[in-house]
Amino acid sequence: MDPASRRTGLWVAGFALVVVGGVLLFAWPWPGGGSPKLPRVIPEELFTAAELRLFRDFYLMQRVLSLLSLALSLSLAAVLGFTGLGARWASRLRGPWWQQVVTACFAFLAATSLVVLPIGWWLQLRATRAGLSAGGWRQWWLDQSLGLLTSWLFAVLPLLLLILAMRKLPRRWPLAAGGGAVVLVFLASYFSPLLIEPIFNDFRPLRDQTLVAEVQDLATSEQVAVSQVLVADASRRTTTLNAYVSGFGNTRRVVVYDNLLDGVPRREVLAVVAHELAHAKHSDQFWGTALLAGGAAIAMGLLPQLLRGWRNEPDARIVPRLLALSMVASLALSPIQNAVSRAMEARADQDAIRATSDPAGYEQMLLRLARTSRSDPAPPWLLQVWFGTHPSIVERIAIARDAE
Repeated sequence: MDPASRRTGLWVAGFALVVVGGVLLFAWPWPGGGSPKLPRVIPEELFTAAELRLFRDFYLMQRVLSLLSLALSLSLAAVLGFTGLGARWASRLRGPWWQQVVTACFAFLAATSLVVLPIGWWLQLRATRAGLSAGGWRQWWLDQSLGLLTSWLFAVLPLLLLILAMRKLPRRWPLAAGGGAVVLVFLASYFSPLLIEPIFNDFRPLRDQTLVAEVQDLATSEQVAVSQVLVADASRRTTTLNAYVSGFGNTRRVVVYDNLLDGVPRREVLAVVAHELAHAKHSDQFWGTALLAGGAAIAMGLLPQLLRGWRNEPDARIVPRLLALSMVASLALSPIQNAVSRAMEARADQDAIRATSDPAGYEQMLLRLARTSRSDPAPPWLLQVWFGTHPSIVERIAIARDAE
């Protein structure tokens, strides 16, 4: 790497870090008047001993298998990216440099996916036996293939543009890469609801016009413009209950899982929807995207420092190193990303309870979600800090009880 690129990179990283700090000041849900002291809630008062035993029998092994899968994929990525093995293999590829990059990217992602496929199969088997997966093995294999394909599509374009910048702008490529990363992250967030979500689910308009009107009333009360209320055919994969709001501006829509409409009381359906609308009210998706874009720009600025020993011309040989670095960085930054996510989720819980004026219904919804997913109501602290995107069930129920 050209020494000048390292200096440029530090300027890019420094500027992006200041921007990320500013975004956090706006996006972080700072509590007014100090953090409220929530009532203490323990799992034993929410669930029976038999339920807790049933949950534990499921989630403990799922947790072990998931951590093992993460360790295996990271280990293989490290071997391919940091030992020179991946670069030596990529050097044997033929064709134009861009074609080699495309091939090397797919091969790396396929290898790190295949090494954990047996564990994924075991996880799916246990979920199926527990009644949490409804899709069957044909659907599971299709999802694995589609997941690999979409991962490759999301990785290969940034890689091609990054390596092109390295080749054409040896001194200033971090500047181009940082700006390009910001643009690509926002484009991906905007177009994902239109292009990626239909790959995995079919959508139809919600036919229950009474429920549509209630959802629109909730959206109006939370000052959120919604273009559509759709139903996703999630039941062909899972029994988990969920809804979400996706898109920006005129692409924003409320999406409800079809199994959420199957026998779930209306007050609980509206509680789930109100939570998702609260995210839209505070533009959580936009701010989350902005933080991700800023983080990507920081990564592009620091990349020349991480590639100081790279002496070869940027081509397919650098692909394993770049992908391995991205996986390690993603894991290392998870506590920061998830701390922001948990704070936003807690705020969405509070807003949803205010919007529905039904704390008891919100608590019943949370209990139902826990039972249908067999999740740990109070995960260990370290796992929650590193991997928890939401407050734990006991924390969320404490929020609901505090509003009563």
